[in-house]
Amino acid sequence: LDKTLSEKVGFSINTVERGNHRQQESVLGNLIADAYRDYYAVAIGMMNAGGIRNSLPKGDMTRKDVYAVLPFDNKVGVVELSGEQIIDVLNNGLKNYTTLGGEFLQVSGMNYAFATNAKKQFEVTEVMIGGKPLARKQVYRVALPDYIINGGGAFDSIPKDQIKIPFSEMISDTDVFLKYLKKNPTIDYKPENRIIRIK
Repeated sequence: LDKTLSEKVGFSINTVERGNHRQQESVLGNLIADAYRDYYAVAIGMMNAGGIRNSLPKGDMTRKDVYAVLPFDNKVGVVELSGEQIIDVLNNGLKNYTTLGGEFLQVSGMNYAFATNAKKQFEVTEVMIGGKPLARKQVYRVALPDYIINGGGAFDSIPKDQIKIPFSEMISDTDVFLKYLKKNPTIDYKPENRIIRIK
């Protein structure tokens, strides 16, 4: 087991920080969401910040480093969501923002902005998907953890008919992440303004 854990799985030009990942864009969150989106070749990837438990080191990365980042063995699935539902999911991700709730969503294939509303609650103000404004009635395919699909934390569970991969066939988050590193063995990630808080 030690041999497996110390196996080199990639190389990073810089430390891949999780940073203040429960309140803002995280470079590591971007990387994980990219891995989910890439694995299933869908429009959007999402990752809840509470599932990201460590940063990745600069230089060689091992399996042990990956398991430290994603220790819960969550599965990654695919759902179909309307633009309207995507806004709801993002808003649920903001429900515990001030208390550093783990629901805050890191994303891939999209950008979003949020601000406080008249009730002093945080809500999404703008969403772009693939560089275009989100269409509320359009249906998008999203890769995301089963924790969100099942309605963990402040999330609402996704209706069964919108879940496109049976739970028994969902792949573990670490396997998805390791496959992404195999395709992209050298990582050079920087912030991209995928998430913006408007003050």
